[in-house]
Amino acid sequence: MRRFLGHRALFALLLPLSLGCAPQDLSIGWEDLGGSDATVRNDASNIGDASHTSDASGDAGNIGDVSNVGDASNIGDVSNIGDAGDAGRFALVWRDDFKTLDPGRWELAEHTFEENYADFSAANAVTDGEFLRLGVRVKPAGSSGKPYTAAEVRTWAEVTCGKFLVRARIAPGFGIASTFFGFYDFFQNPSAQDWNEIVMESSAPSRIDYIYTLENPSLPGGKERVPSSGAVRFDATADFHVYGFEWTPSEVRFLVDGIAEQSLPAPIAARLNLPKRVVMSAYPSTRLAPNRTFDPAVLPAEAWFDWIEVYRYLGSCPSGAEGGTDASAVTDAGEAGG
Repeated sequence: MRRFLGHRALFALLLPLSLGCAPQDLSIGWEDLGGSDATVRNDASNIGDASHTSDASGDAGNIGDVSNVGDASNIGDVSNIGDAGDAGRFALVWRDDFKTLDPGRWELAEHTFEENYADFSAANAVTDGEFLRLGVRVKPAGSSGKPYTAAEVRTWAEVTCGKFLVRARIAPGFGIASTFFGFYDFFQNPSAQDWNEIVMESSAPSRIDYIYTLENPSLPGGKERVPSSGAVRFDATADFHVYGFEWTPSEVRFLVDGIAEQSLPAPIAARLNLPKRVVMSAYPSTRLAPNRTFDPAVLPAEAWFDWIEVYRYLGSCPSGAEGGTDASAVTDAGEAGG
């Protein structure tokens, strides 16, 4: 595992986006559920060199209560972690250490969506030989579109049923969302729409949001987005930690540094069964608490990604793409993935 290189600033390859539709909502934003949490503290042993963060003073927020977010009665609640379930039943398929940004594996976004103050730009997703750096910046005066640029990368390959991990440093600055998630790419089929997403996200130094999104035609936008939040005992903007999720037909488990922090029970997991593309992004989010506004003074800001690992689930998966498939990838042992 590589060390955090504090002297270097933090998804430079220009790749045209094949989707080509600017208003598509391919990403999920961060929602600040408001308030401060006096029980949250930074653990200096986990922070590393805090002098290299541009802002570690964001709002840690209260731990969200899913019962306060819309009506989730039709699809169940986010549960506290319980039985181990299918944990451990995974095999590594591929790993990317981001020495370069492989155009055969990664698509660079150049779209935007309603909850994003920025336009995604391929120029904001770069590798420096050590890290994938996803930047958020102010556009030059006179630029068209939204006032900021941001970055998102996503796998060309679709996956189902697996374990997905990243070692990342969350972008500093209140309101800058750093995300890691899987989404069903129904935008490739204009006649279909089926929201189906598993999301981890943070925009506060000591809090992670755990989110799932399912199709619900009765709600605005046709989707039911259910977030729940958890405090972490470190400053996620100051150093690297490992984030991810295990996704099986019977459970989704959200992981932080190898510990399952929250889970989704079988009734929800059974509905999250569509093939997904794996995504990382950083952008200024409009989903803020009442009376809070995004402060552009925190820009420029970057989320740093050290590596990603994709594992296949060893049990039976729903129909769709094979879990962990990536025809262009190789494992650390040099064997073809897929």
